Amino acid sequence: MSVPVRKMLFFDRRPIDFLAYAKCALDQDSLDMDDSEIFEKLTEIKTALNALDIIIFLPISSKNLIEYTEENPDYRKAADKCFKQIYRDDIYDIFPRYNHPKVVELSGDRMKRLKTLEFYLI
Repeated sequence: MSVPVRKMLFFDRRPIDFLAYAKCALDQDSLDMDDSEIFEKLTEIKTALNALDIIIFLPISSKNLIEYTEENPDYRKAADKCFKQIYRDDIYDIFPRYNHPKVVELSGDRMKRLKTLEFYLI
């Protein structure tokens, strides 16, 4: 008897990344783009989200800080704020009404994050 194999595909970036980073760059006037160009991509982002089962989100937290070296920590904090607005508040109304990917926000120390992730992947 054969056991069915469940295939998983992981991406480091999601369709929402474009939206969050573009919005932050736009807010900081560091992108030669306007709101309408970002909104033109919403249909493509919604379509891409339909193909995902789960999105893992690691927000910035002062507790259990994940060490990260970066050139612009203010930009990273602004992007984190935008991600939180997208995931928690769905400010762009991009998540499909039915069968949208589950958004799992990981927090806590490294072991807690790994155990939570394992729970959702099994």
